[in-house]
This record gives sequence, C-alpha cells and structure tokens, in this order.
Amino acid sequence: WTVAELAESMQMRGLDIGRNRLHTWLREHGFTDRSHWKGQNLPTRKALDAGFMVIDYVESWNKGRDWMITRPSIRITPLGRAYFTGLFVQEGRGL
Repeated sequence: WTVAELAESMQMRGLDIGRNRLHTWLREHGFTDRSHWKGQNLPTRKALDAGFMVIDYVESWNKGRDWMITRPSIRITPLGRAYFTGLFVQEGRGL
C-alpha cells in the first residue's frame, strides 16, 4: 500500500488522518526522511529494518522530455499497516 492508501484505510476506521498529515507524522517520528532524493519522502533505515516499509521503484513517462523516469516510492508492508494503524487506534484518535 501507499501512504495515501494507508491514510484512507485509517479514515475508514474513524481516525482523523489524511495523506499529508500521515507523511508529516512519519517524518517527525523517524520512519521517513525527505532529504534523500529530490525532497521526496523515503523510508529510513529504522522503517526498513523493522519491516514496516519497502522502497518500490515506479516508472513513469516524462512527456515533456520523451523518456521514462524511474523514481523511488514508499510502500507500506502488511506489518507496517498493522503497526501504524494499531498506534493510532490505541491513541483513539488521528493526529
């Protein structure tokens, strides 16, 4: 799952969280870092080692320059979905 899909799943459980606020929370708690690749959010070693996230490489077409671009993207593992959802459910709120 993407971070947006995780946030949507949490919203369905009644938690007050959106994609941007979840990205912010993940950065503030050391699970992602924005400084790796052109300001994009990527998992930290902490999140990768714990098995909460993986890096997936996504290809997209750059129409303006007529070539394929491969960029890294965060994917939340099933363990990460359970862990992060559990944290917010225990608190009984979103952010």
